[in-house]
Amino acid sequence: MEERLVAVTERPVSDYILDIQKWTREVLSVPSEELGGLVPCPYAQTAWDAGLVSVGICDGLDDVTDALDFFPASNRDVFICVLPDVEGLTAEELRDYVETKNKGLVAEDMWLMAYHPEDDPAEYGLDYLNVEWEPVVPEEYGMIFVQYLSKLTAASYNLETKGYYDECPWKTYRDLVHRRNEKAIEHGKFRPDDI
Repeated sequence: MEERLVAVTERPVSDYILDIQKWTREVLSVPSEELGGLVPCPYAQTAWDAGLVSVGICDGLDDVTDALDFFPASNRDVFICVLPDVEGLTAEELRDYVETKNKGLVAEDMWLMAYHPEDDPAEYGLDYLNVEWEPVVPEEYGMIFVQYLSKLTAASYNLETKGYYDECPWKTYRDLVHRRNEKAIEHGKFRPDDI
C-alpha cells in the first residue's frame, strides 16, 4: 500500500493534465446517441483550447479548501483539484464535502462538482460516460471541479434554450443542473433574463 501512495503522489501534475485532456477529447467531446447526437460536455474542449482550465494536485480535502482561496485570482474559469489518494476517502464523503462547501461558496460565486472513482455514472443517468478509452494515468484518482456559479448557470441556461437537456433524465437534470441553477438565482448570481 505504501508503494502505491508514493508512486501516485510523485506523479507530476502534467500527467494528470494530459489524462484529463484526453478524457475530454475522447469521452466528453464525442457525440452520444443517448444525448441525441450531442456531446456530454459541450464547453469542456473549448475551455481547454482557450486556456481557461487549470489543474492542481491536492493531497486531501484540506488542500482543496486551501486551493479555493486562490481560484478567483487564477483568471481561469475552471480549476480541477486532482485527488491522487482517494483510498481513505469514500465517494459519499467526497459528495458530502462538496455539498457542504457549496452552501457557503454560493455567496462567493463558486460551485464545486466531484468525481470519485467509485461513482457509477449509471446512478445519475450518465451511462453515456461509460466509454472505453485508454487513460494516461493508470491509477484511479478523484477530482473536484471548481467553477464560477454565474458562468456555469449561464452556460446551462444557454444549453437549455437549445434543447440540450430534452433527452436528459429528470433525476440527472435535477441533481446536476436544476438545484444549482436555483441556488444561483436565489443568491443573485444569475438572472435568466441576462441571456
